[in-house]
Amino acid sequence: MDALLLSLILCALVEGVGNTARRYAGLVARSGYDGTGAVTVGMVAACAANALIAALVGLWIAPMLTPEARALFLAAGLMMAGGGLLFVSRRFDSMEGGATVRAPLLIVLVTLFVTGISGSAPLLIATIAVYFADPWMAGIGGALGSAAGCYAGRVAKEAVWIRAGRFGMGALLMLGAFSMAMGALRLI
Repeated sequence: MDALLLSLILCALVEGVGNTARRYAGLVARSGYDGTGAVTVGMVAACAANALIAALVGLWIAPMLTPEARALFLAAGLMMAGGGLLFVSRRFDSMEGGATVRAPLLIVLVTLFVTGISGSAPLLIATIAVYFADPWMAGIGGALGSAAGCYAGRVAKEAVWIRAGRFGMGALLMLGAFSMAMGALRLI
């Protein structure tokens, strides 16, 4: 249950201020469907596919590591996710004003799958799955959190608080990673 809650909360916060939510908002703007129906189903399916792949990676890696190595692995994942949020590109193609999307489910699924697999949420899901040795709960929580974060990020649009949230989340993740790494290395 710990893996489910931690991955749900972290993925919701990270995806809410990340690139996948911005890409989803751009696809909604181009689809003409206002985010309902096929566009939202495509987003949820892409988040679930990314979470499944991350959970399988966690399932594969978890038996190979000692408990200290698992904590250090989670710290490295938190550090990379935080760095990804701190150093996100300012310029982003919002995809507004382009041609209308003809097959929204397939286009949204493929676009958000590719955008999301390189994001912070699958990395967090995989590292949480390794740390708790519970990949299925980490995957379920990550899928739910990623979908909720994408939807919340689309509703919020690109506001000033999104940028502040991105910086705050990145700094918080890096601080948590530092303290976890110090604990894993038994320096504190």
